Amino acid sequence: TRIAFHGGGHLSDDDGLYVMNADGTKPRRVSQAKSGDCEKSFSNPRWQPGGELIAFIACPTIGDPAGLLHILVVNSAGTEERDISSASGRADTDDQIPRWSPDGSRIAFRRTTWERPQGEIAIANPDGSGLVVPPDQPEVSTGGPEWLPDGLMISALAYEGANCVGLIEIDLSGKVSPTVVPEMDNSGGSSWQRLAP
Repeated sequence: TRIAFHGGGHLSDDDGLYVMNADGTKPRRVSQAKSGDCEKSFSNPRWQPGGELIAFIACPTIGDPAGLLHILVVNSAGTEERDISSASGRADTDDQIPRWSPDGSRIAFRRTTWERPQGEIAIANPDGSGLVVPPDQPEVSTGGPEWLPDGLMISALAYEGANCVGLIEIDLSGKVSPTVVPEMDNSGGSSWQRLAP
């Protein structure tokens, strides 16, 4: 059992993404990305289900006035690091909250662009290829994605201002347009239940 975490001091030489054993032994830095000027760098690490890849967010451009965050993926051995935000064709996106699909083959994340400042859900392969932005997403501020256990649907919290107004449900088959399911009061999150077949 291992743990991925942000270690080192912000903007220091040892600032980075680390992996260690659950008992605290053998910590090692696995990301060579620079933290830029963003304190959110190397945060939100997520292990690939059943695999050796780790997705995390970083602000890789030193002195970037916009402080844009990207999704990076690295092998737990510290090899094959890639910026999937840039690999998907754009470098001017703010990408956050990576979530692996249940089978570990894809990563969903919240993407913000100049054209879509309220955010939207995007999906890409771990190498940044195969980017998909499901069409017709509602014109509301979008939270982080959560996968249905079978990988066929994604939900995300929908916001108007600071208030949660419901859940966005995205059918990845494309047969049903994304919809907002209203929620009671101001919800703080959601979770799918896996039912036995």
